[in-house]
Parts: sequence; structure tokens; C-alpha cells
Amino acid sequence: MPDIIAKLARNGRPDTYKDPPKLPQHNFENIVWKRRCYIAIFVDEANWKLHKRANGAGAIVFNTDKGSTPNSSFFDAADIEIDMSDTGDGSDMRSAIYFVNHLTCETGGSVGHEQNRSEYIFDVYFDVAFADPAAEPAKIVFDPGGTNQGPPQQP
Repeated sequence: MPDIIAKLARNGRPDTYKDPPKLPQHNFENIVWKRRCYIAIFVDEANWKLHKRANGAGAIVFNTDKGSTPNSSFFDAADIEIDMSDTGDGSDMRSAIYFVNHLTCETGGSVGHEQNRSEYIFDVYFDVAFADPAAEPAKIVFDPGGTNQGPPQQP
């Protein structure tokens, strides 16, 4: 997965030929997943990196306070670093995370029909560095929503 994510990250840069081509914009709103899949989160900004919480947990938090279904589908996460330097010398590293949407529901088993539809709201935490390297980074939170609905389709 890290090699595929790195290839997609470099493909997303504005000055590159798009292969695969750019998809329509969703702005993280009303994303509907119908297939078991990998989901990667990456921001191509030198001063942004995924936050590590005090307890060592990752940057993704399912937010049941906002009406989210408790996480019963998204697992097997891994934090990775992507080399975005033109030379591949490791001088321009970015953080990313990926995880698997197993398309499972709270009651167990796969999401099999509309009754098993699950609404998810997760927050993604970033540390954003200021120009003054001695300053504590700002904490920025993205909070996209999405839906798992079945029946699952082949990847």
C-alpha cells in the first residue's frame, strides 16, 4: 500500500499528467462506500503532519458525539511517511495514514442491505507548524462524514 499511496500522492501534484485521471470533487461530503477498500489520507503540505495523540493513538477519531455510528468497519490502520522530493532522497517527507473499510456493521457481518447502512463521522487531526520553529504547532481538525451501505460489491 505505501508504494501505491506514494504514486497517487505524486500523481495529485498540479504539474503532473494525471494517471489515473482526477475524479470529480466530493469535498469529503456525502461519500458513499459500497466496496471493501483501502482509504488513505494525505495532505501535500510541508508544514502539515498527522497528529499523534498523547495516548499514542492515531490521527483518526470516530466522533460519536456528532452522531456517528461507532466504528465497526474501519480497521487495520498504518501510519506511513511518503517521500515527495523530486530526487527521492528523503528530503521532503509527508505523513499519511491508510486503513481498510471492511464494510461491516455494528450488529456483525457485512453490510448487506439498506437496513445495515452505517453513518460515519470521523475527525482527522493535523499538527500545522508555524514559521517560528519554537512555537507549538496548531491543531487542525477535518471532520468529513460518509456512509457505508450494502450490499458489498467486489473491489
